[in-house]
Amino acid sequence: MNVLLDTGIFAAILDEDAVGFDLSSAQRYMLAGGRRIFVSPISFYEIAQKVRIGKWAEMMPYAHRLTELARESNIGVRVLNGPILSDAALLEWDHRDPFDRIIVATARHGKMRLVTNDRAIVDFYAAAVA
Repeated sequence: MNVLLDTGIFAAILDEDAVGFDLSSAQRYMLAGGRRIFVSPISFYEIAQKVRIGKWAEMMPYAHRLTELARESNIGVRVLNGPILSDAALLEWDHRDPFDRIIVATARHGKMRLVTNDRAIVDFYAAAVA
């Protein structure tokens, strides 16, 4: 099964020190074993936006090269399209973060495993795909 990374996991692959956590053994397992790994382009926007407004200065060295760094790490970039964005907006989920909503919708449309540290995403996504 293909895997989609949330923004924090993608950033941790680039630099665990910049995100303030290490990938767990379960997350490392999900990223191994011949699975195809993807990231949503909204994660590039989220990282760059947070760098620009000063909320994630640690990611500044990466902000202008995210697409290139994903490619170098053998991480594909999913297409972001109208159906994904509509689904993100219409999710029956009391969660206001548009980045998280788009990442969840991207995973749902691609029938992908979602790798995240965000408890709200884990709880919602597990229920939504069950």
